[in-house]
Amino acid sequence: MGCWIARDFWGKGVGSTALDKFINYIFSKGPIVGLFASVAPENRASIRVLEKSG
Repeated sequence: MGCWIARDFWGKGVGSTALDKFINYIFSKGPIVGLFASVAPENRASIRVLEKSG
């Protein structure tokens, strides 16, 4: 999953909500053992989204 969120929507939970829905969808479709994610180290907001999603 890749995403870009317009500045007007920063800090409103859009990224976290989208990622949570994506994760739930993926795990509902079959025997998925895990997911891998990466993010640029300077992108603190995206790091936080990943942290909140576990």
